[in-house]
Order: sequence, then structure tokens, then C-alpha cells
Amino acid sequence: MKLRSVVGLASVALVLSACSNGPSRNGLAAIVDGQTISTQSISDQVNQARTDIQALPAADVQTVPSIQMLGAMAVHRIVLNKVLDKALAEQGITISDTDVTAFEQSIFAQYGKESVVAQLMTNNGVPASEIHNFFRTVLIENVLEKKLDPTGDQTSQTKALVQYLGQVSDKLGIEISPRFGKWDNATLQPTGSDDVLSTLNDAAQFAQAQAQQTQ
Repeated sequence: MKLRSVVGLASVALVLSACSNGPSRNGLAAIVDGQTISTQSISDQVNQARTDIQALPAADVQTVPSIQMLGAMAVHRIVLNKVLDKALAEQGITISDTDVTAFEQSIFAQYGKESVVAQLMTNNGVPASEIHNFFRTVLIENVLEKKLDPTGDQTSQTKALVQYLGQVSDKLGIEISPRFGKWDNATLQPTGSDDVLSTLNDAAQFAQAQAQQTQ
């Protein structure tokens, strides 16, 4: 089962190149419209994701994001959500929790909950506590695409969404720590990093590392 057509912008792909811009104050992962995102909140999500992945059935875990990748994914999700919230406000659109739940359940019904959850955890680094919010992000993207380009196909709708959110993103003056890269308004994701990010680790290596930590 592939969720590529479902996750949209919520799925981040990192371009690895060094950069030095971003918040320099200790303890800050990002600044969005003057609001700060702490490194502690990112670390909490990373730890949750690793614990949740470890708890999955072994057959469901083929690859595992590195710690650095999990951190970048968490930053991406949080920043993108703030951009989307701003876009909703500008467009006068309200998304209720009932709407999100209905959308989430429709995806589970179509693809199977266990399969979806396992893929979101291992491919997207989403901890269990953030899965509902992940579906909120995807639903908002879908709603905005249809609002911005109601008669277009998927390609043109996505292009319209990225262009519009890039403008919103630029207004928010987003900065992220060099540890996680630099926020790109054009692609709506972090690019570059001060750390060398491995995309995915072998599940066996992850399990071995976890075992060593508990000895």
C-alpha cells in the first residue's frame, strides 16, 4: 500500500547541503511568525516516534528513519502546520475535528489501519500521538487545493497550493535551526543540514542498537 497520493506536502524529502542560517538561540528549533518551537518539543516527538516504531510488529518494520531525519521530519510537520493554519485563516476556512476524524477513518477503511499507521511511523516518522494531526494536515491541503484551483487536475491543484503556501510561508518569516537545515518557502520544507542525514536505516541495525542501549 502506498500513501504517496494521500500524504501530499506532509511528506518531507530533504536536500542535503550545509547551511548556517536559522535561530542561534539555544533551545530553539524554529521561529514562525515570532512564535518559537523548542528543541525539547522536537526531541519529545523523536523519542516518541522511536518508541512507537520499536513497538511495531517486526514484519511491519523494514526501514527506520535516523534520529536526525526524525528531527527534521518533526520540524517540517510543525512548521508546515503553522503555515496551513495561517492559510486557513486567510481563506476563511474552518476544519473541524469531526471532519478530520471522518477523513482519517476513510483512509483507514480504504488501506487498513495497521498498514497505514506502520507506514506513517516508519516512512514519515510520525509518532502515534501525532497521527490524527497528520491527517488534519493532509485534509487541509486537500481542501485548500480545491479552493485555489477548483477545476484543475491534481498536478495543477498541487502547483497552485505550493505557490500559495509559499507566499504565506514568506509572510511568516520562518527560521529554523541549522541543525535541521533552512526553510525553503518555494518547496515548503527544510533543505540542508549541519548534520549528515541518513534517509533510512536498516531495521535490523535499529533493533540491534536498541538492544545495546538496554543492556
